[in-house]
Amino acid sequence: MLNNLEEQAWIARCKLLGDEKAFTYLVRRYHKRILRFFLMLTNGNQADSDDLAQETFIKVWRRMDSLQQFSNFSTWLYRIAYRVFLDYSRTTDHVTVTEDENLPEMGFSDDSSENLQIEERNNIVRLALAQLPENERTCMVLFYIQELSIKEIEKITSFSAGTVKSYLSRGRENLRKHSFLKELIHDEKR
Repeated sequence: MLNNLEEQAWIARCKLLGDEKAFTYLVRRYHKRILRFFLMLTNGNQADSDDLAQETFIKVWRRMDSLQQFSNFSTWLYRIAYRVFLDYSRTTDHVTVTEDENLPEMGFSDDSSENLQIEERNNIVRLALAQLPENERTCMVLFYIQELSIKEIEKITSFSAGTVKSYLSRGRENLRKHSFLKELIHDEKR
């Protein structure tokens, strides 16, 4: 994993020299996170998430010169990804999960593999998130899944801190209705 100084060097090479190899390193570092972000927002739609991630990195490459010298690259990247998602959500009819759809409870047999448990848990979390309004879901994904701070979410979404906290509070309240999710959700502290 790159430390911040190394990351800044790769970013500088991209900005100043148009170094595609440096950009490839940045894409490798952030691709899984951005893909997971889109998977959670598109209710697990792999094809759309792949397309959105690709579109995000194309926009990042084209806009590297607009990244401020002392800006946080990951926050800037998520801001672009969020904007790509907003464009997608405005132009796409997506399948939404109705609120009365029952989520399966987590109950694993002793012979379940750990990977199967993780996959099942992720599917249940994705279904639960799909029941939330888009802004709540976005804030919940950025805070709980991507582990970003409220300040970073403010910069990404352009919501005020109070609005972010409100969306998180409402999202937590909605998700706590599902007993399995109670243990995954904590109050914001970042």
